[in-house]
Amino acid sequence: VSLVSLVLYLPSCILSLALIFLRFHLFLFLFVFFFFSLFLLLVFFFFLMIRRPPRSTLFPYTTLFRSSPQGGDFKLNATSIGPVPLEVTRNDIILAEDFRLKVYASTKSARVRAFKPNGYGQSHFHGLNWYDPDPAFKVMARIEPVAPDTVIMPTSAGLTQEYVRHSKLHFQIAGTDHTLTMFAPASDPDAYGFIPFTDETTADETYGGGRYLDMELPADDQTEIELDFNLAYNPLCAYVPHYNCPIPPAENDLTVKMRAGEMIYEKH
Repeated sequence: VSLVSLVLYLPSCILSLALIFLRFHLFLFLFVFFFFSLFLLLVFFFFLMIRRPPRSTLFPYTTLFRSSPQGGDFKLNATSIGPVPLEVTRNDIILAEDFRLKVYASTKSARVRAFKPNGYGQSHFHGLNWYDPDPAFKVMARIEPVAPDTVIMPTSAGLTQEYVRHSKLHFQIAGTDHTLTMFAPASDPDAYGFIPFTDETTADETYGGGRYLDMELPADDQTEIELDFNLAYNPLCAYVPHYNCPIPPAENDLTVKMRAGEMIYEKH
């Protein structure tokens, strides 16, 4: 009888020991896995913090960007500054302690950008890149007046800006005919001529968001105007993505390599 009992009892003992062994190793595995995962997470956040570039502008301000609906609160870091005014106009400036707050308004929202003098960007600015001046890109253009219809241009900040078509400018580069539309600000159509454009250097040798030309508006009886592409410059969004820059319309996409004016920042 004792031998039969032993034979029946032995498997249950072995099974119990096996379960204890498995539970111990499972606990050990989970323990090691938890702390190893925690270690990897800490290492990841460490490298993320040391590799994170400073939030800054190119020029003398460090930018902290927040946006909210009109009438809502906006903040600098975690500190509430106050409500966005319900009635704001483009380029309104609010002063708050050491910051200059600039308001950008559109139909449905207002965006507030905070600038702090003497920021990181000022000490790390090493100059801009330009093509060598080339007289071949300084040409006369024939002016074709057009009806002054309003154009809503989308911007890099997801807002819109209103411009008025002023005229079509017809010119030649390297024996090839080209046309650009000159615009004027809808808020002040007599202020200046504005030509946002892209060309076959865009996103390669020059900024991917296009470049701008500014000039005086021609007189009513003027039939030609000088276009100097050596003066083409990058929008501020080429340096800092938080600016509100109009995107050149498709009608101003040139099928030529316009190797004149400002080049892409920090690439050449």
